Amino acid sequence: LFKEIPFLNGGLFDCLDKEDEAGKVIYIDGFSRNPAKQSIIPDYLFFQQKEEKVDLSQYGLGTNKSVRGLIEILNNYNFTIDENTPLDQEIALDPELLGKVFENLLASYNPETATTARKATGSYYTPREIVDYMVEVSLIEYLKEKIPETGEEKIKTLLSYSEEIPKLSEEEKQKIITAIDEIKILDPACGSGAFPMGILHKIVFVLHKLDPENKYWREQQYQKALKETEEIFKQGNKDQREQRLKEINEAFDENINYPDYARKLYLIENCIYGVDIQPIAIQIAKLRFFISLIIEQEKDSSKKNYGLIPLPNLETKLISANSLIPLMRKIKDEIFYKEIELLEIKLKETRKRYFFSKSNDEKRELRNQDNNLRIKMMDIIKSYVSGNIPYEWQIMINWNPYDSSKSAEFFDPFWMFNLSGIETDEISDSGDKEPSYNKCFDIVLGNPPYVRADNPSIIDQRNLIKDTRYYETLYEKWDLYIPFLERSFKLLKPKGLFSFIISDAYIASKYALLSQEYFLNNAAIN
Repeated sequence: LFKEIPFLNGGLFDCLDKEDEAGKVIYIDGFSRNPAKQSIIPDYLFFQQKEEKVDLSQYGLGTNKSVRGLIEILNNYNFTIDENTPLDQEIALDPELLGKVFENLLASYNPETATTARKATGSYYTPREIVDYMVEVSLIEYLKEKIPETGEEKIKTLLSYSEEIPKLSEEEKQKIITAIDEIKILDPACGSGAFPMGILHKIVFVLHKLDPENKYWREQQYQKALKETEEIFKQGNKDQREQRLKEINEAFDENINYPDYARKLYLIENCIYGVDIQPIAIQIAKLRFFISLIIEQEKDSSKKNYGLIPLPNLETKLISANSLIPLMRKIKDEIFYKEIELLEIKLKETRKRYFFSKSNDEKRELRNQDNNLRIKMMDIIKSYVSGNIPYEWQIMINWNPYDSSKSAEFFDPFWMFNLSGIETDEISDSGDKEPSYNKCFDIVLGNPPYVRADNPSIIDQRNLIKDTRYYETLYEKWDLYIPFLERSFKLLKPKGLFSFIISDAYIASKYALLSQEYFLNNAAIN
């Protein structure tokens, strides 16, 4: 069965077995290296052809339901692995179905808690038509700001799902492609990836219209790699630069990949970021990205691994974390930070290399490097701090991006995504409690969770949010989307854009008064 399955990499299918500090093995799921701990699923659940009646009342599905094998059920449908655009006619089920399955899992009733996961998390799947509209409007405004000389009508034509290509000079094309390559977009409650995938599809479509031969896009990635590896090259490490350039040549090689492969790969690496508090949601989002990449490769059975390039590792692009809890104690303000900073640079390069690492041995080595660098950071802090290390520094240093079973207690773009905003007087004078180095996104968009104040499942979360003393807009019985609005806005660069779906109750509810005042005073609303 597995002889014809290529090595795909990507981390999604890695074994999650791990050891604690005492050396005891912790088993996360049934996909273990230990045969005694592996899940055993009977064949009839997949292959039974004959229909039979089963009592499913314990799952809230009735007492006399007709069931048959999963494969038999799936055979009744047409499937495609190419996600549709909003204009495509849906003649088959595509990977967006994963998001809808996730939504339905959240809606499943839990008899022990007498509630649903959806009620606790406020998670809903956003239809692709709405996603596409929000993505398009945000990108139009971004490009208008970056390249005002091009004109709004040309930009709108470029972003529309039509074959019409606006008349652009070579210089304008290069400027637009540079602006796209430099864009940083965040969905702070990304769920199963509706908005990240919508962003990917839209920008790939634009790049195809602008640069059908990938001439400018390739040169953009090539020059960036030369610049990023310049210091390493000066230090005598030629291998790393050569490896980066080899990876670029491989990505753009149309003998093994379709042109959209390189477009998608470097957009995922440099431009699109997602956070969600639920690890399973992040895993589904990763899977959709992987499927989107794998369909752009050509299978060749005569070549090693069927000619397929192993998938990238997305651990520092899509992360499970609590977007509403910032790190309030800034390690960058401490006297010992210069020593930490040197290790941070090495850590950033380690995680960048991990994105493209293609073998289990290399990944294991880089994970060990990551861990050792963080241990050295903690040792530096201990040498300066007497008594207990501040808890925020502990959870920051101990955050392990490669543990996909856990959700981080905090969210910090500088630390987790290796991003940094630029210090300017405008940012320094903003007066809010978000560090300037975290104001690093051009666009923040999404569909934040709506959870009422009287929902008992989020009492602890509400208390954590209030205890940060970060928020200026919490008032009376505030809904959970209120802090999402504020934190997302504060993560923007100057003149950044943010687009959210919010409840119409925001207009009239008393709990939204401070939020309304905040945005009227601090934002330009279109």
